[in-house]
Amino acid sequence: MTPVGCGIANDLLRPFPRDSIPDLLAPLGRMNRSTFGQLALLVLIAAAAAWNFTKPTDGRKIDLNPYKALGFVAADETSKLLGHHGSIILVIPDPGDEPDPVMEAQLSSFRSGLKEAGKVVAQLVETVKMDPFLSMRTGGSMPPEQFMDMLKRHPKAAAFVLFIGFPGLSGPEVSQLRSHPAKRIAISATLPNYHELIQSGALHMAIVPRNRPADEIVPEAKSRREAFDQEYSILRQTPRAP
Repeated sequence: MTPVGCGIANDLLRPFPRDSIPDLLAPLGRMNRSTFGQLALLVLIAAAAAWNFTKPTDGRKIDLNPYKALGFVAADETSKLLGHHGSIILVIPDPGDEPDPVMEAQLSSFRSGLKEAGKVVAQLVETVKMDPFLSMRTGGSMPPEQFMDMLKRHPKAAAFVLFIGFPGLSGPEVSQLRSHPAKRIAISATLPNYHELIQSGALHMAIVPRNRPADEIVPEAKSRREAFDQEYSILRQTPRAP
């Protein structure tokens, strides 16, 4: 795909004529180190600006169909888990000022899937603000203190569906969740503690990307469920061995 950018970026990337290069380089011999360093910094800034202007937008290169399938199937599985009734809280990362077509596709199809599956309704959407330092501290998952506070603020919710990594919890927090009536569902990348959280009862279900070779040829899906199964796996509690 050919990048499309603004005129400024294209001018920055356009090559100079060969016969103009000696004229352009001549002043460099008269520069001191400080001036040369400033010029180098300006070149780097210009190059970064050119990259930002010319890189393709996400909306043109992302296939949203797998994310739509994810939303529909996640809604169906959530509805089954709740006996097809109740109100739920959706939890997403704060999108900020930039549009997020992937999250929008997931949420839209999730809401549509709830309507098809039964009487479960999405009561509201909670957003989680994550700065780079907080994200490093939590490994990209929701901060546990924010999640525990959210549980207190929505005591009547039948479930919390997190489109963000489920928080890493302390022992007392896990014990507290075991007696909490709301179901907890995570739709995110696989985190190392998911199996442990599910077996402990802190997390009821996790929907994560399926591990498969990058060069695996996947046939065209004939249904939403088939498209989902090609890309995602559902983690649930398994009976413990006697």
